[in-house]
Amino acid sequence: MLRQGARGNFLPTIVERIVDEFADKGVRSLVSRTYANSFLVSSDVIHAVNPNFLNAYLENHSPRLNVGPAVSADPNAHMTTDAVSTAIFQRCVDVDIGSRKQDPKLQVFQIRNDSRSGGTVGPMLSAATGIRAIDCGIPQLSMHSIRATTGSLDPGLGVFAFQSFLERFEKVDAEFK
Repeated sequence: MLRQGARGNFLPTIVERIVDEFADKGVRSLVSRTYANSFLVSSDVIHAVNPNFLNAYLENHSPRLNVGPAVSADPNAHMTTDAVSTAIFQRCVDVDIGSRKQDPKLQVFQIRNDSRSGGTVGPMLSAATGIRAIDCGIPQLSMHSIRATTGSLDPGLGVFAFQSFLERFEKVDAEFK
């Protein structure tokens, strides 16, 4: 709730200043069009399935280590992921990569309705700007523990997925318009 915190206006103000600096004078609503054409990837680690607490996970929503990054969804809106952002991100990551040793598979972590997730800055930033957004990151076992662990392949799979998003977003976004 501080001006420099997640609910502050730091990101919107910086974007507005950048747009104003590069915009032709007299152009109206360029900031809102910039927000409408943008996409925010709120990237944090995601809970990997813990074999000691399998009952805490929804079936088919239990991210595994060394498979690929996970999209995090929450019916209580503590995550910013929605169907549109998931579809766009999925299309960006589905790349014909030829003879790559292991392809990242986009997993989904959906918190149970009777549970509360910690949340991320994604919902706050997308609400303040209207930018389409997704929460996506590599799975981590024992999050917030001194022994938090990711799979040995996960950092590379995450880099590949995020790089694919950056390289393909404009083309994929045009398909959705």
